[in-house]
Amino acid sequence: MIERKYSMKKIISHDYASLLSFICFIIMAVFAAEIYFVGYFISGKSFDLVYIPADERFIHYCIFGGLALIGLLVFICRTSVIKSYFTNGIEVKGVITDLMYWRDRGRIMFSYAIEGQERQGKLAIHITKATANLGKGNEIKVLVKPENHSKAIVMDIFEENRL
Repeated sequence: MIERKYSMKKIISHDYASLLSFICFIIMAVFAAEIYFVGYFISGKSFDLVYIPADERFIHYCIFGGLALIGLLVFICRTSVIKSYFTNGIEVKGVITDLMYWRDRGRIMFSYAIEGQERQGKLAIHITKATANLGKGNEIKVLVKPENHSKAIVMDIFEENRL
């Protein structure tokens, strides 16, 4: 059996949920550290520096620290779900049926056949040069959950040495 390898860089750059949760984690952690160590916070549309007194800082860095923790947990959960497809998933051939792009995000809709049944799947993506090269009707490799054949991801997007 050939071992399937995923790329963490591709998971972060191509999967929209992973990217958003990773960005949320980084930004909120920086804000929490800024309030904790410096005591100033950038506020408003004009980017004014607002001083936060020491007795009021605790609630601020708890809020930003909590949001950073939530972002980290969502990121870990999403990446572990994608990793589980690579370790346990069934590899099948599929075809891209539709692509929708708007701004920096998009959705890939694909169909695949498993155990004689035709299935449909979709995946939210972040548009990069690699994902923008995908086209309607392209043949792709799909990873399907063994316990639930209606859940699948596009293997080609996250696979190491692809796209």
